Amino acid sequence: MGCLPKLLPCPARKSAAQIGLIISAAIALHLTVWLCLPMAFEGSIRLDVAEHVLQGREWLLTYPKHPPLSMWLVALVSELGPARYFAVYLLGHLLALSGLLCAALLLLRQKGWSAAALAVLIGLASPFLTYIPIELNHNIGVMPFWGLAVATGFLAFERGFLRDWLLFGAAVGLGIWAKYSILQLALPLAAIFIAVPEWRRQLVTPGPWLAIVLAASIAGPHLIAVVNNGSSTFLYALRLNPLGVAHNLMPSFEFLLNAAALFALMGIVPATATSWLLLRQSIALSFTRAHVDRLTLYLHVALFGPIAVILLASFIGIRPHVLWLAPIALSAAVWWAERSQVSRNLPRNAIAVAGGLAALIAVSYATWHAAKPLALASPSYTDFDGPAFARMAEQYWRSHGSGPIPYIVSFDRQRGRQAAGSIVFDTSDRPHVLEDANPKLSPWIEMPDLLQRGALVVSPRVLTSADNVSGTPIEVVSKFARPTIRSFTHPRPIYFGIVRPTDGRSH
Repeated sequence: MGCLPKLLPCPARKSAAQIGLIISAAIALHLTVWLCLPMAFEGSIRLDVAEHVLQGREWLLTYPKHPPLSMWLVALVSELGPARYFAVYLLGHLLALSGLLCAALLLLRQKGWSAAALAVLIGLASPFLTYIPIELNHNIGVMPFWGLAVATGFLAFERGFLRDWLLFGAAVGLGIWAKYSILQLALPLAAIFIAVPEWRRQLVTPGPWLAIVLAASIAGPHLIAVVNNGSSTFLYALRLNPLGVAHNLMPSFEFLLNAAALFALMGIVPATATSWLLLRQSIALSFTRAHVDRLTLYLHVALFGPIAVILLASFIGIRPHVLWLAPIALSAAVWWAERSQVSRNLPRNAIAVAGGLAALIAVSYATWHAAKPLALASPSYTDFDGPAFARMAEQYWRSHGSGPIPYIVSFDRQRGRQAAGSIVFDTSDRPHVLEDANPKLSPWIEMPDLLQRGALVVSPRVLTSADNVSGTPIEVVSKFARPTIRSFTHPRPIYFGIVRPTDGRSH
């Protein structure tokens, strides 16, 4: 069949089809591996997933720590019965992968199939698309909107099409529902939009203003609830780190080192697509004014701008965390792929190296989890048998009372929240959770109802006579070894207790 006029030449179409097939196969293999591995090695949900479950099932517009979107999504998949573990792992990887594919669309539009495919391979061979999405948190939840904002932002700046601006506004607005870190990307992009004269001229067109209106309209219900409830990630972070700038210097330096390590690791694949020498030359030229085009400038800001915002925020008391790099990894993948200057054909050695790195990450994950009992005496979150632990909690409650568990009160901060969330995730009961016995941390709890109906108390530490629930003593405290999925020499203890109900039921 002959080549059709005004379309790509036949060889280019054939190359695009081959590249598309390679990337589709890589994504399918990636999902297969990273759904099978956690199903085989993770016995219970991790901390962030546990917190999402116990908070997301309250279906509030705002929570004391983070926006609600990730919590709602985890709460939904936690209702899927026997498929709930598979569903939460699938959800985490679909969110991360969709963000990568959205970001790669920018290079597909600007540079062609090879550059876009290289960006995907770089992402698939990084920690933030492999084992990190297993712990589905807000950093993973924001990734689709981050990737979409990276792609549509440049197209809106360059072309000025109304649909590009509206997509960009929608990405930012929806991203706020997932995590406010979308603003770490949006603010530097807005600054460079104002700084570049060719882009700034669009301020006299409706596109930028309609994007702002759309983003504000989408995020509006959540932001109004934040103002009414006086809770936000920003205020929570400041309360969490009251010691200020000096206290955050070391965490900020560690964050910068982690960012540099991530940046270097993701550079291995593009280096094999060309050569170290050519890649170094391309990077050096990208920072010289005479050789910087607008796409290169945009990608610089999309990558380094959020890191700069995070470091600046540390000066007002917000401590950075390595997991904040998860969405930034999408910007890094596109930046490296664009710097590699690949031609029409995707180099085979880049495919091989990306596959090798991805395989190394998978084998390392499996080896570490299989060998944990030999290396560690005590288990971590993932080594507990979640369903067995929930059955233990149900049996304990029913031996001292009747009916389903109405409330759970957790102690011992993060470890207690993880234990309580694990029970909620794996039990058929639908208990509400009072975190750390503190009504301020769980404003959705009606304390008179909790005291009337009673509660199961869960604590990884010893409960003393000083521990109580709003002045009500904890009774019938028992110690158990929390069940694990591997043979650890020192299984961590768990303490169960009862808050007696005052509704007249027999216990």
